[in-house]
Amino acid sequence: MVRKIRASIWYESWMDVGGHRDDADITRKRMEVAEELLDKVTRPRFDAQTLEELTQVVDHEFLCLRTRHDGQHAAAVAAFPRSWTPTLVTGLSGCLFQTIYAESHYERELQARALFSVLALQRAQGAGTLTPNHHQAMRRRLEEGYRELQWQRRWSGPFSREKFRKFQCSYLLCACAQYVRSFDIARPVAADVLSRTINLILAGGSLAMAVTTGWGPGSLDSLRETLDGTFRPLCEHPDRQFETLFGLQELTRVTLALYLYENVVGSSTTGPGDLAGWILKRILSVVKDDPFETTVSCPSPRWEYLLAYLNRGPPSADKYFYLYGLLDCATQLGRVIGRDRVPPQLIVRMEGIIENSTEDSFRWKALEFLLSDPEVRAANIINNCGGRVLNLKDEITVIKECLAEEEEMTPSSRRPSLSPHGRSVTALRQPVVTMDPNEWIEEHVARLDLSTSARKFELPIDRGRRNIFGRRKINYFSSGLSPNCKFSFFLSDNVLNIYPLDMINTGAPRTFTQTPLSSDGYKYAKVVISNSLLAIITKKEGLNVYEYGLNIGDGGRKVGTQDVEQWDPTCLAIHEANDCTWICAGGRLDQAVGSIRSGNITVYRIDAGRGRLSLSRHSARFDRPSPDPLSGDFPKMVNFSHDGGRLVCLTNGNSILVWLLSNNARPRQTPFRITKEYRRAIDARGMECAVLFNYAKSGNPYVLCTTSPSYERARYDGQWPFVSPVASSPAKVPPGLEHPFENLEISSAIHVGDASPDGRVVALWDATGSLILVPLSPSHSGGLENYHTRAPVTLEAKLMNSRPSMPPTSLRFYVESGCLHLYAVDMEGGVVKKRIDNVQN
Repeated sequence: MVRKIRASIWYESWMDVGGHRDDADITRKRMEVAEELLDKVTRPRFDAQTLEELTQVVDHEFLCLRTRHDGQHAAAVAAFPRSWTPTLVTGLSGCLFQTIYAESHYERELQARALFSVLALQRAQGAGTLTPNHHQAMRRRLEEGYRELQWQRRWSGPFSREKFRKFQCSYLLCACAQYVRSFDIARPVAADVLSRTINLILAGGSLAMAVTTGWGPGSLDSLRETLDGTFRPLCEHPDRQFETLFGLQELTRVTLALYLYENVVGSSTTGPGDLAGWILKRILSVVKDDPFETTVSCPSPRWEYLLAYLNRGPPSADKYFYLYGLLDCATQLGRVIGRDRVPPQLIVRMEGIIENSTEDSFRWKALEFLLSDPEVRAANIINNCGGRVLNLKDEITVIKECLAEEEEMTPSSRRPSLSPHGRSVTALRQPVVTMDPNEWIEEHVARLDLSTSARKFELPIDRGRRNIFGRRKINYFSSGLSPNCKFSFFLSDNVLNIYPLDMINTGAPRTFTQTPLSSDGYKYAKVVISNSLLAIITKKEGLNVYEYGLNIGDGGRKVGTQDVEQWDPTCLAIHEANDCTWICAGGRLDQAVGSIRSGNITVYRIDAGRGRLSLSRHSARFDRPSPDPLSGDFPKMVNFSHDGGRLVCLTNGNSILVWLLSNNARPRQTPFRITKEYRRAIDARGMECAVLFNYAKSGNPYVLCTTSPSYERARYDGQWPFVSPVASSPAKVPPGLEHPFENLEISSAIHVGDASPDGRVVALWDATGSLILVPLSPSHSGGLENYHTRAPVTLEAKLMNSRPSMPPTSLRFYVESGCLHLYAVDMEGGVVKKRIDNVQN
C-alpha cells in the first residue's frame, strides 16, 4: 500500500508536500479524490489499483488524525467530515464480492483491507457508537460476504493463488466483524478499551511530536518509551490479545502511510523504519517462545460452511485469527522495511514456522514475509528449513506469483512453475454463452429529421508552395477531429499541423505545428487529438504528447515522451476522463522472420496535478487470460467508448474485440469477439472501422462496423456494414441480433463511420466521398436496425474520397447546446458540418 501507483503530482495534489498550500485547498482536493474513487467502487468500475489508491487516501487521512500536533506538520490536515465516513463504509462493504474472474480474488482481499482501514478511520474520528440501522447493515453485509466466500471454491485441493487469497479474506472479514462488534449500539465497552489503548500510545502527542520534529533522537526515545509502556502489559495478558492486535494494526496503518508520505516528499528520515522495526520487535516478543504453529489451527471448513449456511459468520475471533493477524502485520511491514531493520531472531522464527508448522496458512504467511525481500532465494529457504516440507518449492512459487500480482509485474527472476500447483485454479477460458434476444428489446425514441442539406467550407491550411510541376510541397495523408469538433489535425510526411475549425470566422491562426526528428519523417506515424492534447507515435521517435490550444504557442507544450520498444505502432486512441487522460496504442510485435506476427496493445496515462501534466506507461495487460486474443493477429484500429468504459479493437484478421474496462483502463474480462470470414475479391479488405455507442433509452452497448467489400455485395455475403450488441464477456451473437445495412444496396467501400452518442443515427463515409446518414430503430427481433421504410440519406455536400486506414476521428458526432451536429474533415481541408434536429410533431 506504499508504492506510488501514479505520478507524484497526483499524490502532491491531496498531500501538502511543500507546506505552502492552504488547508482548505488540501481538504477539498483529498475529499474530491476520495469521493471519485468511492464512486468507481460503487458503480462498480474498479480494479485493484482503485482499491489500493482508496486505501492510501484513507490511511493518509488516518495519519493526519493521529499526528496532529499544533498544526505544525503538513500531514496533519484532516479532510473527511465525520458524517461522511459511514458513507465510505457502506460503499465498500456493499460490494465485497463480485463475479469471479482472474483478478477478483486479489481484489476481494484489497476490498476487505480497505474496509478495515475505513473502520479504523471511523473509530479514530471518535465514532464510538453506530446507529442501530448502520450497525445491523454492517453485520448483514459481512455475513453475506462471508457466506459468498465459503460458497466459492472448496478449501481442499492443491495450493494456488486463489486458495491463499481466500485465507487472507477469511481473516480480514473476521477482523472487520470484530471491529464492528467493538462499535456498540449502546455503551461501547470494547471500543472504550481500544480507545484507551490508542490514546495511551498517543499520550502527550508522542507520535505527533516524532513526526513534527523530523524523528529527532529525543522524540523517538519518547515514542519508544510510550509504546513499550502501553503494549508490554497488553501482551502479558491473554485476555487482552485483540487490544494488542488492533493497536498494532492501527500502528501499521500509520507506518505505511508515513512511508508513502515520505516517498512522495522524497525524504530519507529513519522514523518510519524505526517505527516499523519496533512493531516487528513487539510481534517477535509474542511469537518467539510460543510454538503455536504446532498447536493452533484454523477453524474447520465444515464448521465455517455451517456458519455461512446459518448466516452466523464470520466466526468470533480466536487465537488463530489473533496469531494470523500478527503475521499479517509483519508481512505488510516486510514489504517496506529494509532487511537490515528486521530483527534477526524474527527471520529465524519465520524459518521455524515454515519448517514445523502443521497449519498450512501459518507457513504461507511466513513464506510471504521472507519472500517480500526480492533478494531471498527459494533455495536458501528450502535449505534453511531442512527440505522436509512437501511441495515447499511449489508453495514458494505461488507466493512469489502473489507478490508479483501485487506489484503488477511478472517477476523476471521468479520463473512461474510448470507444476499445476503453481497455477491459478480460475478457469482461463470463460464459457461462451449465446445472447438472449429478449434482453435486447429496445424502446422507441423520438425520430430525427434527416435531410440532405449540409454546410461545406474549406480551411485555409498550409499546403506549401507549388513546385515547377504545379504540385504542392505538403501533401497531407491523414486528418482527424478533436472530440468537441473545434480543432482538426493534418499530417504529412514532414509536418503535423492543428487548425481551429472556426478560423474562417474568427481569423484564429494555426494552433500547433511540429516537424519530425527522424529521417523517416511521419510516413508511418499515427496521430490522435483530444480537446487539449495531441499524441503522435512512431517506432523511431516513440510516443510524444503535447498540450495545444489557442493560448499555447505554435509548438505546443511538451508533456512527455515514451519509447516504443520491439513493436510497430499501427493505431492510436485517446480518452479524457475526469482525473486523467488515457492513450491506447496498438501495433505489431517484432518477431523472427517467417514467424506469425502477433499484436500488442499498450496503454499510457497522463496525470495532472499542481499545474503540471505527467506522461507514464500504464500496467494494463490485454494479452490475458490465456490464450492471447491477439496471438497471430494485430490491431489496425483501437477506439474508446464515449465514457471510456470499453475499448474496441479491430484486427487485421477481421475480428472485433471489445474489452470491458475498469476506471483504470484495465480489462475486466476476456474480450467479447465478433469474427467475420470474408471471401475477398478485388478492392475487398473486410472490416474497416469499429465504433462503440450506447442506445439512448436502455444504455445498452453496441458496436458499429464499416466494411470495404468488392462492388458485388450480393455475391459476397456478410460484407455489409452492421450494428451488433456488445456483451461484457465472451458471447455468441445470434443472427437475429446482428443487423447489416442492406439498404445501402450498391454503395462503395465504407472506410469510416461514427454513431451518435444516443445511437439514433450513424454516419458513413464511402470511397466516393459521399456522407451517408443511416437512422437506427429498435428491431422486433432485438437490437437496432435500419428499417426499409427509413432509407439512408446521402448528403448533398461531398468530401474527397475516403481511403483505407483513415483515422476514425475524421468523422464525428458532437452534441452542442442540446443539438446534434455531424462534422467531417478530409485531408485537403474540406469540412462538412450538419445540424440534425428531432422530427417536429
